[in-house]
Amino acid sequence: MIYDEVEGTDDSQYLDADGAGEILGIDGKTVLNRSNLPEDDDRYIPSLSVSGSNRKQFDREVIERLMKASDR
Repeated sequence: MIYDEVEGTDDSQYLDADGAGEILGIDGKTVLNRSNLPEDDDRYIPSLSVSGSNRKQFDREVIERLMKASDR
């Protein structure tokens, strides 16, 4: 998988913004900003928030699908 090539990643299901940014090749702040866009925007990156935490998490499978879609 693509994220296996990123140095320092582990096998957890969820990533923080910086981890998702490394995989996508963009800055972590950009990932956070794009997660706040409307869902119908082409640049939107889906995220989830774990209860009891104010940090957004990004699912590895979703990030992988975004990478495949951008390769087309």
